[in-house]
Amino acid sequence: MENKFKIQLENCILKCLEIGINIIPPIATNEILNYCFLHKTLPFEYKHNSDEGKYKQAQHSQYIIKIYNKALHYKSKGFEIKTEIMRFEIKYTKMEKLNNLGIYNLNDLKKYGLHNFKNELLKEFNNILFYDNSIRSQSKSLSNYKNPLFWTELLSNNQKDLFNYHRKQLKNLTARSSDKVQFQTTEILSKKIDLLNINTTQIDPLTILSNRVVCQVTKINISMQKDNSVLLSHTGLKHYYKNDPKVFEQIKRRFLSKRWSSSDFETQIKEIAHNIRNAKSNKKRKQDRIYPLQQINMFSDLGF
Repeated sequence: MENKFKIQLENCILKCLEIGINIIPPIATNEILNYCFLHKTLPFEYKHNSDEGKYKQAQHSQYIIKIYNKALHYKSKGFEIKTEIMRFEIKYTKMEKLNNLGIYNLNDLKKYGLHNFKNELLKEFNNILFYDNSIRSQSKSLSNYKNPLFWTELLSNNQKDLFNYHRKQLKNLTARSSDKVQFQTTEILSKKIDLLNINTTQIDPLTILSNRVVCQVTKINISMQKDNSVLLSHTGLKHYYKNDPKVFEQIKRRFLSKRWSSSDFETQIKEIAHNIRNAKSNKKRKQDRIYPLQQINMFSDLGF
């Protein structure tokens, strides 16, 4: 916005802000949704709409916590999604918390840096009261703990001390005798945030093209490939398949012909990479045809 449209970022006053992350969760997204009972002391509610799919939210006075089954959303838009995708999101509906961080406009947000929201995202995810269905225990309390009404009734009856006691007991049971799904999910969130923040913390967006960290054909990040890479390759394709299925499906729809749509994964990767290379070659041939070697190119004369 600042460089292409010459918009002064300090004039863009923020009225709300959404910070979110998509991951492949350790278990089915719907199971995670089913067992997210409360955020802090506020019950989650199920929501559904055609644009966002199935999700749960807890609405606080200044922000909303949302957890989505994002794969359903993508599938409804025609994407071929073969993995689970969960999205966790904080939607700031009022600006007080962000103003306290010195964030009032887009320029403040740019200077603050998206990587600084990592701790907030992880903290709010761990503020969820989550019942881990993998708990292996004979505790008689489990029948209560897996019932969301048990928790909401404690709060509605002003039994805050008892609520905190049982929440601590559930946390201990989960730590001792479960697959620790919430902990696993937090770790996945943390790693994905770090991955997405590599470029925002270390690379000036204006130098991305010159530093060759984006594919010359697809224009997406290829910093996970060899330093001398200029095109999205097998390595990058497999990275996006594992870490960002939506991007992978977009590339697949663009560069994989129907002839190979039912082929095995390795064949599809090979064909997509081949078609990306062909796209670059075709573009060069077109440029050579339009601008023959003997023809003067004004851009090269001007130093571009």
